Amino acid sequence: MAAQPERDASTTGLKVPFGERDGVLYPPAAVVGGLACACHCPGCGRQLLAKKGQSQRWHFAHYQGGGDEYCYETAVHKMAKQVLLAGHQVELPTWKRI
Repeated sequence: MAAQPERDASTTGLKVPFGERDGVLYPPAAVVGGLACACHCPGCGRQLLAKKGQSQRWHFAHYQGGGDEYCYETAVHKMAKQVLLAGHQVELPTWKRI
């Protein structure tokens, strides 16, 4: 089976929801707009800019293009880990074996 070619992030329609700076992930609302956010993509490591416009949901975009279809998934995955580690606990439902 042939490997599928990588798709550019712009073709998937998924926007990068979190930017990484100094090992910590931030949503667009927590940083200044544009390149001044000093964030990088949690997936591919490329430089991001914070898009904080009036007509679309705030998000991050790869500066000078690039990125791939996995940048969104990696950003969400890493943020989930960050939230769990910050909480120091996970509440799970009770499980009873019959």
